[in-house]
Amino acid sequence: MSFLKLARTTLEARGRLFEEYKDVLKDSALGDGERAERLKRLDAAIEEKSAEVRDFTSKAEAEAESRSIDGRLGNLFGGSDGSWGARTVSEGRFILPSAAEYRELRDLSTSVGSGGVAVTPEVYSQFVTSLRKASSFLQAGVNLLPITAGGTLQVPTVTSDGSAGLVAEGSPIPLTDMTLTDSGFKAYKVAQATAITSEVMEDSTPDVRKAVTDALIRSTAAAVDDLFYAGTGTSQPIGVTKIPGVVSTGLSAAITLDNVADEMAAIEAYGGTVTAILADPGTFNVIRKAKASTAGTYHSSPFANQDGPRQVWGASLIPAPRLAAGTVILMDASQVYAGLRRDVNVAYDNSVRFLNDETVARVTSRWAGVGVTDVKAVRVLTKAINGT
Repeated sequence: MSFLKLARTTLEARGRLFEEYKDVLKDSALGDGERAERLKRLDAAIEEKSAEVRDFTSKAEAEAESRSIDGRLGNLFGGSDGSWGARTVSEGRFILPSAAEYRELRDLSTSVGSGGVAVTPEVYSQFVTSLRKASSFLQAGVNLLPITAGGTLQVPTVTSDGSAGLVAEGSPIPLTDMTLTDSGFKAYKVAQATAITSEVMEDSTPDVRKAVTDALIRSTAAAVDDLFYAGTGTSQPIGVTKIPGVVSTGLSAAITLDNVADEMAAIEAYGGTVTAILADPGTFNVIRKAKASTAGTYHSSPFANQDGPRQVWGASLIPAPRLAAGTVILMDASQVYAGLRRDVNVAYDNSVRFLNDETVARVTSRWAGVGVTDVKAVRVLTKAINGT
């Protein structure tokens, strides 16, 4: 099957997923938790199909370019003895590799002698999807906003709802006391680089570049989580726990499910829906093991003998290793935003440390801080684990 047909087939599959997404949104029989979980899975599937469409489209363009060149050159080339000669068409002539196709082959080659740059930005355009899996904050389903030129994220935030009331016919509508702020967040670079010796590059099985790339993504996710949870907003992005107006409650005893329920009720009281509960690993385990005092069954679901994302009262329960011990964040993720100025990019270069016979692996991205459309959409609980 040609790459063009593959692109069309994948587009149709993505379209079916999108229709299913809309059906889930409109299905009134679904509970909020089940709807959020199904939308999350569909969102990931749509992102995956989108990446496949981009890949097949790029290859279809390269294929068309090659056929165009081959048609113009006619019989000047006979590819029976060339390395590209195996790539034949029905007329018996070989197709010349396009520049894009050559770069892709060179970049993705696992041959230790290829000497090419290992990764191009286009190849890893799906890195943000990978980062969502590694970052607990992004797993919560927050909105990721692309930032255009200027590098600033503007999020209007409601700090007070004001009040509505009856107005007599023909009477002027009084101005309310709603309070709005418009916060601007600058984008900051998150980056890391590491050097790999040629011996490691040549002798590793499987290819060391995949392991290094995965490690760089995990490292970036950890740095992003640190900033999105507790960034000060001074010379770095602001974190969700530092947003003015977000309520943080310090407890004198260990965090319990009752405390979590109270914070959920506070968000629900203004009309919000708690979609995610983020907890440091120790507190996460306390909540996971919490049982009913009578029946002895676990409060969170699914139970120990079942697979699937863990939930508490319909909200996703997510372990957050970068949160301080004894910290729980509850949020209506539909009202939480994070800014992305430049996608995550992993690149390899063997010229920078040429005399050392080393290849440098580098990851870069640019992020703005966290914004909320209503400060009441987020609540924070803090307490040292086990009440100590």
